[in-house]
Amino acid sequence: MELFGMIIDAEMNFREHLATICNKINSQFSAMTRFGKLVSSDTLLRLYNAFILPPFHHCSNVWRFCNTRDSDKLETLNKRILRIIFKDAGLDYTQLLKRAGITTL
Repeated sequence: MELFGMIIDAEMNFREHLATICNKINSQFSAMTRFGKLVSSDTLLRLYNAFILPPFHHCSNVWRFCNTRDSDKLETLNKRILRIIFKDAGLDYTQLLKRAGITTL
């Protein structure tokens, strides 16, 4: 069942909703990576803030208590995106978040 843009299943585990979020973010991210070599990290960070962060945060207070495996998928996806934005595979996730000026999801 979909309610306020959020997919809710009978078990209230939000697994399907989080999978939908990941798919949406992946498609937006793949579009960003196509022209990522042509624009600066600053421009990519602005695009990230405008198009990728909102789906991560949409109704996040409700599904915040999902299981660890699903929340780790979101954090891993976010880490991968930030590494490509900053073109630095050596930074750990905390440093990437600090550089982007955000907190964990």
